[in-house]
Amino acid sequence: MSSPTLNFSSSDIPDLTGKVALVTGANVGIGFETAYFLASHNATVYLACRSESRALSAIDTLQSRLKAAKVDAKLYYHNLDLGSIKTAKSSADDFLTKETRLDILIANAGVLGNQWTPEWEYEPMFYTNHLGHFAFVTTLLPLIEKTASITHDVRIVCTTSKALTMTSPTIDYNSITERPKDADAPRHLGQFANSMKVYGQGKLANLYFAKELDRRYREKGVWVNAPHPGWVGGTELGLHEAFDMFGFITKRIVNFLHTWLAMKTTDGAATQTYLATSPHVPEYGIHGQYLMPRMNWLWKYQGPQVVNLGAPYQNEEEWMGLDVTQLFCCVAGNHFRYLVYSSPSGFVLFYLQNPYKTIPTPRSRPTSARVFTMSTPLHIPFRKSAPLTPPLSTAITSYISSKYDQHPDMFKTDLVTIDKMRSDAVNVRDAHGSELAKLGAYAAVLSAASGKFPVDIGADFTWYPALGYNTQRPLTQNNLQFERANIIYNLASLYSQLAVSVSRSTSDGLRQACNYFSSAAGTFSHLRTEIIPTMRSLPPEDMDVMTLEALENLMLAQAQECFWQKAVMDGMKDSLISKLAAKVNDFYAEARDIAKQSDTVSTEWIHHMTAKHHHFAAAAQYRAACDALEKSKYGEEVARLQDALKCVNEGLREESYVSKVVTTDLKGLKQKIVDTLRRAEKDNDLIYLAPVPSKAELAVLQRASMVKPVVPKEITEASAKLVPGGEYGPPLFQNLVPFAVHMAGSIYVERRDRAVNNIIEELETLTVQLRETLQSLNLPGSLEALEKPLGLPPGLMAHVQEVRQTGGVEGLLRAYDDVTKIKLNDKTVYEECVEILRLEEEEDQKMRQRHGTDRWLRKPSKEVESNPIKQIEEYGSIIQSADNSDRLIMEKIRMFEAPLRLMQGSDAGLRDFVPNSSRPKMNVQVDKTATKLRQLLDETSRFESARKRLIEKIRERGKADDITQALLLEAGKIELEQPLKPIEAADFESLFAERLRVYDEYQSLKADEQRKQDSLTTKIKDANTTFVSSRKVDDSLKEREQALQTLETAYSKHQEVIGNLDSGRKFYNNLAKLLARLQQEAKGFVYARKYEAEQMEMDITSAMSNLRISSTPAAAPIAQYQQQPPPVQQPVQQPQAQPAPSRYSTRSQAPARQSETATPLPAPQAQRPLNVPSVPTVQGGGVWTPDQGIRFGPPAGGAGRGR
Repeated sequence: MSSPTLNFSSSDIPDLTGKVALVTGANVGIGFETAYFLASHNATVYLACRSESRALSAIDTLQSRLKAAKVDAKLYYHNLDLGSIKTAKSSADDFLTKETRLDILIANAGVLGNQWTPEWEYEPMFYTNHLGHFAFVTTLLPLIEKTASITHDVRIVCTTSKALTMTSPTIDYNSITERPKDADAPRHLGQFANSMKVYGQGKLANLYFAKELDRRYREKGVWVNAPHPGWVGGTELGLHEAFDMFGFITKRIVNFLHTWLAMKTTDGAATQTYLATSPHVPEYGIHGQYLMPRMNWLWKYQGPQVVNLGAPYQNEEEWMGLDVTQLFCCVAGNHFRYLVYSSPSGFVLFYLQNPYKTIPTPRSRPTSARVFTMSTPLHIPFRKSAPLTPPLSTAITSYISSKYDQHPDMFKTDLVTIDKMRSDAVNVRDAHGSELAKLGAYAAVLSAASGKFPVDIGADFTWYPALGYNTQRPLTQNNLQFERANIIYNLASLYSQLAVSVSRSTSDGLRQACNYFSSAAGTFSHLRTEIIPTMRSLPPEDMDVMTLEALENLMLAQAQECFWQKAVMDGMKDSLISKLAAKVNDFYAEARDIAKQSDTVSTEWIHHMTAKHHHFAAAAQYRAACDALEKSKYGEEVARLQDALKCVNEGLREESYVSKVVTTDLKGLKQKIVDTLRRAEKDNDLIYLAPVPSKAELAVLQRASMVKPVVPKEITEASAKLVPGGEYGPPLFQNLVPFAVHMAGSIYVERRDRAVNNIIEELETLTVQLRETLQSLNLPGSLEALEKPLGLPPGLMAHVQEVRQTGGVEGLLRAYDDVTKIKLNDKTVYEECVEILRLEEEEDQKMRQRHGTDRWLRKPSKEVESNPIKQIEEYGSIIQSADNSDRLIMEKIRMFEAPLRLMQGSDAGLRDFVPNSSRPKMNVQVDKTATKLRQLLDETSRFESARKRLIEKIRERGKADDITQALLLEAGKIELEQPLKPIEAADFESLFAERLRVYDEYQSLKADEQRKQDSLTTKIKDANTTFVSSRKVDDSLKEREQALQTLETAYSKHQEVIGNLDSGRKFYNNLAKLLARLQQEAKGFVYARKYEAEQMEMDITSAMSNLRISSTPAAAPIAQYQQQPPPVQQPVQQPQAQPAPSRYSTRSQAPARQSETATPLPAPQAQRPLNVPSVPTVQGGGVWTPDQGIRFGPPAGGAGRGR
């Protein structure tokens, strides 16, 4: 399990008040201690025992202990005889009348060493330990299911034993149903060993029973597990009276070992008590598991541990030959007529009254062509996940709340569903076909979610590696694609385990196993080429390119091996079997060579693949020799048999590192080759006298590839299954705006804001030009000095109040500092982008120097089209230009700081600064021109106010321009017309253009504004010329005029600086978004280049390690390795390139402003890397020798499967 180390003591047991528990065999040993643990925590406990007197005695003892502990115990006796199915069922029926609930059921009772006496019509240990419990537990299932529907937490513990590993994973039914001939003879040590084997088979059946119960009832809240309590003393197990014939001394020895060396009974009861009570069981998803005690070096109990028994124990239906549908038929009808076990030798029927009946089934026809059987293939273990805290739904809820306009409560059902789907998927542990849909459905949901949510959704997914030396070291990533990759990996693992679980003794079984292996290979290929490149992070060690490709080839090798075995079983021609075996050899060789470059494929697996590689090389040559004999090519027969013998001897060099089954197969093949070679050499020497060709003269064996990676329907048909009424159910978050649509909305907002800002900037530029014209004419200062020679003019005082309200000089400096802070943040991001690309370029140069330009063929970094360095350089010049603009703003502030401080000061200071003048004598002409000029200045003020209102109207128009509904309608049309096409932002270009046309009308308004302003300024200039020429100016009036104009100019610059700072703030905020996007592009580019470099380096290393020089003159030359660099990762491009932002320019296009609710741009997507063709092997004739390597030619019409 992926749970942390499990610790347990009696103090960890929660309060069990109100719970009902039943423990079989509770009058002694670990059952007795288990009952004590449960009762001491306030559970109602039934002791299910055969002997009433012994049970009541045990209850008295328990009551005394519990009374001393001040616990008011509720202990009851329940009669149970497991030696008969009839009595076991009757006992269960009796219990159903006593209680209305059952929270804990511990099938603990067991016997060891019962002699098969005449009154037993079949094996008593298997009957008592398994069949009796089977009848008892299944009869109680209705009550258990009823309790689980209320509590959602019912525990069933099927106590098993490590003795199950002392027997084969396949149950020997003959030992159960056929009484031994010496059953009545005096017992001896040899019979004791046989008893242990039969005992182990009963415990194996307990494990299979627990796993099947778990599969059927786990969804209903029933947690079923099978623990091994450990070697425990103080029990009656193994001390049955049938062993008395061993003598007094033997019994004393056994008693001594049990007393002083075995575990205490309290420790033996701890593991099953943990499974019956601990909240860790549902929390960590512990179900259908085999557990055993974990002891420290002082042999003290620490807690339970989950043990993986391996593939042979993962699927009881195949290894045990158990027809579980018939086995559970008694449950469906709530009655027991019979139990049915189907086995290769027949159907064993256990009747309630009759002992058993065997109906033989026909055996497969023997074939003389069959040399040996297919050994147990390798399967891929599952990657395991820790519980996600907080759950995935929490992260999705948070993201919807912050990035979407829709409320998360609209998706309550979907949020609950996705958590359940993840729980189902990450807890897949059994090799059963029903588990495929769980993994496929969750993978489909994650794939669909990538269109609505970013990769870094905000959930930390923790997974444990399945291979390598760090399987206990978790890896955590905030990455939806990382989660999806793990699920796809487990889908491939499940297919490999399904293939291993299938019986390969029949043609149908081989065909199914081959399909499963091919699906596993296809899933690994899909993971390697489609999923891993989109992760945006380095894959885990056991999911890197080399490991996945090695696993893919291993699955293909085992799939091809199924074809080979079927051809052997069907008695196909030796020439065809030889071609099939040759291709099996190729697949194993390729898997081994690639696995050597992986850090996670174990040396045991590499030795296994090496042995199989040599095995099938020998098998191919052996079959080719048989074909040569049939064609009367006696010399070639001998040569190929000699070559086969060398191959099989090479394989036997791996004997110390591979399983016994593989070694047995090799030895069996060797014996067959040796016998055949001896006969062939003798016949040739005495009869045929044919010359034996040299290895250079032998024709290269052909290959027949019958398999290829097949991506399973769980992946290829995911979209078809994820529909309302489909196998996976309706799509989740279907009503949530797609991420591409949201992205399109963000792009439109940028373009809309850019259009609006351009119009506003041009209008504001006209206003600045109008003010500069008035300042050049010394207006309105000259007119105010004439009209009001004493005091401060009202117009000036209105401007003074504006300056004071905005904070004066200090307000400008604060605003300038705020802009500077944003700018510094932008510079930091910019410099990080520059540094990222610089380091990548340096690394590329190092790799080019290391491997040389003849091998390192990819373009330098700066020459790659997708390199954002040009954009970064452009942004660098933009930031430099913005720095210059900021300095100009500060110069303006310092230049007009004195008059501005005067304006923000007191009125008395202003009066001191503006001198009074003598009232001038105004004639009719001066009065007329002054009035005319005042009217024009008032008209100018009204003109500016109208323009401000126009600007505000345009700004509000832009804010109210919401394209969301239009985008949704357009997206709906696209989905209807092209349902399989993924929606992209570029699909909305025509809609963007249509919506942006509404802003074209403002271009004509801008032209009208320009014409009106030109007309007004002409009138003002003419009136001012007449005014200046008609008035008389004395020194006092001139001084007052200059003072007023200085203050008016300072006010005008104050307003200009405020506008500049506001534009600067918007500029740097928008620049921050653009730089963040550029930063993601840079990271994506660097990751793609790094991914590409790693793959190129592995390919170069692989090419160099695979080069072989033939030792024979006839050997073909080695093909020149041609490097084809894979494409670098391409960042997501916007539908239309955005122009570079410009700082403060009235004519330039400012960077588009994103709305506050805009979703960040999607992460860069990586293209799949091109697969570099492998280096061809050396071709040539001759007999194989270990120092040359196996050489098989391509089949007719092609060179075999290309990678």
